[in-house]
Order: sequence, then structure tokens, then C-alpha cells
Amino acid sequence: MKNKKVELGRILNIKKNLKGAALKILSTAVILSLFPVSTVFAGQWTQDSTTWKYQNDDGSYAEGWNWIDGKSYYFDSNGNMLANTTTPDGFTVNTDGAWVVNDVVQTQNSSVASTTNTGNHNSQYPLKGYLEPWFVIHPELNHTVWKNYDFPWVYVYDAEFEGGSKVNVPEDKSPFSLSYAYGTSIPALAKLTDYQITGWGPLTPADEEKYAKSEKDRAYFREYINSFDWKAENDKYHNQVDRMAEEIRKFLNSFDWKNASDYEKAVQIARRITQADYLNEEGTQYAYSCLVEGKANCSGYTDAANTLAICVGLPASSIVPTISHVYPIFLVDGIWLDYEPTTKSATFSVANVWTKNYEGEKNGTEEYQPIGEFCKATGYEMPTIESVEAMFPGSTSIGWYAARGRGVFIHFENKNSPDYEYLKKLK
Repeated sequence: MKNKKVELGRILNIKKNLKGAALKILSTAVILSLFPVSTVFAGQWTQDSTTWKYQNDDGSYAEGWNWIDGKSYYFDSNGNMLANTTTPDGFTVNTDGAWVVNDVVQTQNSSVASTTNTGNHNSQYPLKGYLEPWFVIHPELNHTVWKNYDFPWVYVYDAEFEGGSKVNVPEDKSPFSLSYAYGTSIPALAKLTDYQITGWGPLTPADEEKYAKSEKDRAYFREYINSFDWKAENDKYHNQVDRMAEEIRKFLNSFDWKNASDYEKAVQIARRITQADYLNEEGTQYAYSCLVEGKANCSGYTDAANTLAICVGLPASSIVPTISHVYPIFLVDGIWLDYEPTTKSATFSVANVWTKNYEGEKNGTEEYQPIGEFCKATGYEMPTIESVEAMFPGSTSIGWYAARGRGVFIHFENKNSPDYEYLKKLK
């Protein structure tokens, strides 16, 4: 029988650091539904001081989203039109107040408008109805975690629980079985899904009955609770989850991801994560540090990339080329592409999925990292240079680095790249 104090200590340690266990997860393609909007058939614009309002025929003023003359505008509770900002539900409006996507004004009959800005969108829970099947209650921790693809258990990347490199390939060979998220990404996505979260955040006195069964455990629990300001930590945690959820919501609303290609999704993810500056120090290894605090090391960039990929239904994973580095990879139209965010790169390249794991490198055996094991099991073949160049016009190849297609580099516009102005002049 396991020592109860050890069990309690493991739970306390995990919860105290807000890291939980790094869980391997899967998401299905998430579809952004539609937010409520009114169509105004008559009325007139009025200017109140420095703000514009739209007065309806009955004398009332428009509030929330309204289609006016084929364009969509947002008005606050006082009837003031928002301009040159982001609306409370995460959409962008230009200096004239019109809704835009990538600086393009969306009209009532446009394809983007018809899929993202009309109908019954729940702006508070944009992922509701799509991610619920992938939550599960962990059998040991008894809190909400992500469910691994097609299996009734969860792989926990923590030394005290199950090991982390084993790969189980589902029968349908879905690449989503490689997807994962960490830390505040899990409760933030659950928040956007309106899914109940249990067991996350720092412990509070209310948890004593749940975790401490004996008098000895209760004494240990109280000693721990009194060792820090649990109320302040609890408030801090919920604030972090709220901020993380808001950044994910803004990303979902920043482009028409429902109709976007795999390549466009990968580009948008690369652009978003490289808004953060590279900083290799403790605390920068999470999606939260990248998306909310604007700073990340290689792990932080990779964590953020995988979290955003989950939201838009893009298969993603990672490669660890050295013991001190990691970078994200994306499955784009059947080809695994890698991306180096620490340099804010403006290129993708064909991923070396056959990177060995520690045992493979040490023993000279054919043992690969999870992506390699998955590709081996599913019969993935490295593409040829010709096939990659045909798929991505404008890509370039380097002969001395062209083995098995690895020498093809796919360029995209990334304003966050230090080479952006230079590359723009070359066009």
C-alpha cells in the first residue's frame, strides 16, 4: 500500500507549482461558431462629442454588433461605436469602426463574414460543443485533464507517474494523437469550452476533506496551507487562466481559421508566437509566458504553438534536436514542417522526423522520438525536393542540405522576424 503522506505530498507539489502534469492530449478540429448580430435596415449616424452612434428609427441607439450598409460595427452599452481597437469578444475594428480580418473590411456577403460574424456565436465559449469529449477525470489526481486519443487513460509526463515517451498509434492513424498542452492551457481551453474544471489551482482550506483523511494527514495539510497566502495565490491563478483564455480567443478571432488551409494556420501560429521575445529563464517555458507575458524560451514557444494548433485543428508535435532545445512541427497537407521560433524565423523547412531519442542515440539503435515512432508506424515517407517545391511555390532549396527533402525552405511573411525588412526588399 502506498504511503498516504507521499501521495499527498505528490498532489501538493503538483498543485502548488501550477504545473500539474504535462499531459499528452488530442483535440478534434475545433469550429468557431457564430456571434449574435443585428441587421439595421433604417436609422441614422449621429456624432456625440468625439464618438459616433447609430440611432434606430424608434429613437434607441444600436448596441453590440450591427450590420449597417453591408459592414459590421460594434457599439458599447452606451451606444458608442468602437474604432481602431479590439472588441470585448476579440474581433478587430478599423479606424472607421468596421470589422476587419487581416486589415480587410468584411462585408455582409463575404465568405468570412458568413462563417464568423453572423448567427449564434457564443463569444464567451467559442469552443463549446467541440472539445468536451477530450476531457477526462484523471484516475490518480482526480482532477480534469485531457484525454489521450481513443484510449481510456492519460499519459503523464512526471517522474512520479507513468513515463512519457511511449507512443500508441490509434487504428485510424490520426496525427492528432501527438497533440498536447501544458499548465494553464488546459483550464483556459476548458473555460472557452464551458467545461467544469476540478482540481486545478493552488490548494485552499476547503480541500482538506478531499486530500487529508487521517489526523496525521490533516496536520500535514494545515501546515502546508499556512505556509503561503492561499487566497492571493488562488486569485492569481484565476487571473492567469482568464488572461490565457482571452489571448486564445483573440487568436481564434484574428483570421478565418475555419476556412483556412493547413499552411495558413501554421503561418498564423508562427506569427502569433513570435510576438513574444526570446528569453531563456525560469518561468518562460510555458504557453502562458509566450502568449500572455510576451516572453518565451524554446519550450514556451513550442507549448504555445501546440496549444494554438489544438484550437484550429492543425496536427502538431515537437522535435528535441539536442538535450537543451525543442521546436514545434506542423503537419501541413501531409508533410511535417518544422519551425524555429527562437530566431523569429520567416521560413518553414521539412522536419527531420527520424530524430532519435536518447536511447537510440546512446545505443545506436532505431529508436525515435514520438514523432518518429508515429511516422514509422504510419508509413510516413520524407518528401522529395521536387514535391515540396511543387506544393509550395517560391520555396528554395540548398543542395548540400537537400538529403531526403530536408533542404527545401518555405518562406512566408513574418513582420516579427528581424529579417523582415531585408526580405521584403528582395521581393
